[in-house]
Amino acid sequence: MLAEACDVVVIGGGPAGAVAGALLAAGGVDVIIAEQKLFPRQKVCGEFLSPGAFPVLTRLGVLPEIIDRAGPEITALAMHPSVGLKISAAMPCDGAGRFARGIGRHHLDTILLDRARRLGARVLTPCHVRKVVGSGGEGFAVHTDQLGVIEAKLVIFANGLPPTNAEVTDRSKLMRQMVGFKTYFDDCQLPENVIALYGCRGIYGGLQRTGDAGAEHRYNFAFVARRSVMEAAAGAEGLLSRLRQSNHALDRALAGARRVDRWYAWGPLRPGMRRLFDDGKFYAGNAAGEVQPLIGEGMTLAIRSGALVADTITLGLRGGLTPAEMAARYETLWREDFSSRCYWGNWFANMLTNPVAGFFGSLLGQIRPLAQWGVGVSGKRFLAAAAAKSASRTVEGDNK
Repeated sequence: MLAEACDVVVIGGGPAGAVAGALLAAGGVDVIIAEQKLFPRQKVCGEFLSPGAFPVLTRLGVLPEIIDRAGPEITALAMHPSVGLKISAAMPCDGAGRFARGIGRHHLDTILLDRARRLGARVLTPCHVRKVVGSGGEGFAVHTDQLGVIEAKLVIFANGLPPTNAEVTDRSKLMRQMVGFKTYFDDCQLPENVIALYGCRGIYGGLQRTGDAGAEHRYNFAFVARRSVMEAAAGAEGLLSRLRQSNHALDRALAGARRVDRWYAWGPLRPGMRRLFDDGKFYAGNAAGEVQPLIGEGMTLAIRSGALVADTITLGLRGGLTPAEMAARYETLWREDFSSRCYWGNWFANMLTNPVAGFFGSLLGQIRPLAQWGVGVSGKRFLAAAAAKSASRTVEGDNK
């Protein structure tokens, strides 16, 4: 039985899906967002929001609310390989002088999904999608457990999962994949304006102040480990112990700290670029491509890719473009924005998880221009002109 019909179904209500749904609705597109979880909810994430996301958040009218929920400005980076010297660099700001912030995913995701709802997107939650049948030429039937079948012209997958044909089944490849963990600590020995990265063989992680109501000194600690290393260490506590023993800077930062939440786990992580389009099905966020968590661009990538796919589809539907023509435009824009981040993210992750590479990398990092260049190529370089252009297209609607 047909329950709903619309122009576009967005599967997933996280940052990519919520932004895509919000901007589609603001552009006059009839859109449904199907999210299987109830918000707010926790996600494994470093919770680092770089200025690269601010233009999109400004368009949506939610940047002030997000900054209000976030932690203090993050103005400096400290990278600590297990062998070698500390690498320090200044974090860039945007054209308005704003720096990166740490914000809990339970805050960010809720704010974005609520904004999509206020702009006119129909948000169905909890709503589990069982299968999607159809094509770009004939349209789609989206089968859900709760609401029956939804008919749509196009579908956006923003559920954090790669296309099914990208699943890895080979055991040797699986063992090279990474598994992510997150928890929170209070009273860490780390300045509130610094994000610190730590590594040892097969593991790297980051520590930073994050925003959380009622927790003035809460730090997010997130790390990833190779699956083979995780199995040998027997879980998150074993991995943390190994990382602290191998990296004295992290041990000092956590010496007087108190863990105040349970461990959250997610995996396997498969950094890299994936298929962006398949016959009327578009992919955004981690479903389209995943950067190494080391560079802290995951939330920004999700937000920006959600905006890219929404703008592409809105213009395409208005201009009568075919799904394939929309896809070509989306892929070009996506690769311009994210391909270099994927490449350099892998490079820096290998440096931190390989002690020999980390040692020589730390020597090069003592050359300040090289350290600043590394911050830039990881995705932190921010062009004021691009920010102004994007921010000028402010979404109209309820800004409450």
